[in-house]
Amino acid sequence: MKLLVIKIAILLFILCESAGYAAIIPIKEEKMAVFMAAPKFKPINKFTPKNFQSSLQNHLEFLLWHKGWKFEMIEFDKRDKFAALMKSAASHEFDFLLYLEPEVILKSNPAWQSYTQKDSSKICDSAIISLELKVLFTNLNDNSGKIDTILSNSETLYEWIKISDSIHVLPDSCNVEPWEFTIMRLIGSALSFLPTKERSSSIPDSGLPIYMVVDSKILNDWQTGSDSVLMSAFDFASYLFKKQFGCELKLYGKNYFTSQDASLADIPRLFKSFAKTDLFKADTITLCLFRPKDIEKYYLGKDYKRIGLSDILSRISVISELWPPNNKTLDWKGFITGQLIFHEICHLMGGIHVFDLYSPMTEKRNWVAPLQFDSLNTFIIRKNLADISRLKSANDYGNFLVEAIESTKYRLSDYPAVFASLINAYKDELKNANFGNSAFATSIPFAAMGYKYIMEGKSDSAKGNLLSALSGAPDQASIHYYLSHVIEGKQAQYHLKKALDLGLYFQGKRTIGYKK
Repeated sequence: MKLLVIKIAILLFILCESAGYAAIIPIKEEKMAVFMAAPKFKPINKFTPKNFQSSLQNHLEFLLWHKGWKFEMIEFDKRDKFAALMKSAASHEFDFLLYLEPEVILKSNPAWQSYTQKDSSKICDSAIISLELKVLFTNLNDNSGKIDTILSNSETLYEWIKISDSIHVLPDSCNVEPWEFTIMRLIGSALSFLPTKERSSSIPDSGLPIYMVVDSKILNDWQTGSDSVLMSAFDFASYLFKKQFGCELKLYGKNYFTSQDASLADIPRLFKSFAKTDLFKADTITLCLFRPKDIEKYYLGKDYKRIGLSDILSRISVISELWPPNNKTLDWKGFITGQLIFHEICHLMGGIHVFDLYSPMTEKRNWVAPLQFDSLNTFIIRKNLADISRLKSANDYGNFLVEAIESTKYRLSDYPAVFASLINAYKDELKNANFGNSAFATSIPFAAMGYKYIMEGKSDSAKGNLLSALSGAPDQASIHYYLSHVIEGKQAQYHLKKALDLGLYFQGKRTIGYKK
């Protein structure tokens, strides 16, 4: 088939030349087929091969996109040999074949064990991992049949955060390198042989309109062509948005602000100050990005957790520019900030947090690094893309969210926290709000008040409201999870197990749950 295409192209060239016309021959865009085998796996606890495979695939997708390759990830029968994969890829007119075979070894961290023995309230997600990745690569247009084989290894680093000119070492704690960074180093090393192509970028004629307001330090890098995370991150978020919704992010305009050095703890202050300005444009989404100081504290997990802030029914988000805390994973800056932009745009389209390992809307930092929205937030975004101004009031939003959860039957949304915030912010409007007559809708005020009482430390009041909410929403993991906080003994264990069985993923003081 490929030989026939080449012959036709040559014939067209000859005909055009003989007729006196300049030959215009379309250049075929080269495409790569990507196959990833299920990881060989030596597990501990509840860490599953599926979680690692998802993480490897999501990081791989970014790196191939970042390098400018057109590719398609293809599932295959594990019994297929490499020769069969080559034949299949060639028959579907792929030009290259990339095959990856990972092996994962997990073991307990000795520092973790000693650390938790000193303080039993400490829970650390810091098992040590050793990764090996075998890569086979071939050019399907090369008649020689040459196959390149690459073997790469990566292990957890104990010294991974660079502060000033020294390496920060935590010998007596569990704060070793998070798994996602170990995976980044592995994939970056294994695929370093792939050349970087010029990524096609064009300003979309239409799309979700984004108005960008950036820190003057970021703007300076942007304008001078210095290393800035912003455009790579924005392009990656746009790529993901188009892939899922057929709609790109259109940069409607940009502005800048000048601020004193700000840390992640200053995000609420920045948000309030922006809300008082006239920087924003009607019918657009405004993203305000700043470059924080002390970003290492976020990775250390000691203090500042918030890296972005959006408000219910607003069209503005304040986002921290992120970058890896050492120079071993610098190529992944666009990935980390792009995910954050992706997350906050979902909020501005009405999306909410979920207890789901496989969704970008998980509130906690997630080593699986998901790129595909959950069914609930996908439903919300699709509805709102038609008109981003459709939700005019808190009552409109409340009713819409009930419709979304009931329509998708999604079990992992953190709707008690969302409705509690909504009711708190719009007390007068929602004093006697009615979100519908279904059992789930009537349970919402109880769920919201239960969450509110938990935040206020009123366990008995929280318990009563959450039990009332449970009668109308027995399949919602969040209700069972919050109940486990205010009920003791076997009942607490029952509700926590129920939440985990429903698929809840949460890293907190009581448990670490992993979706199976």
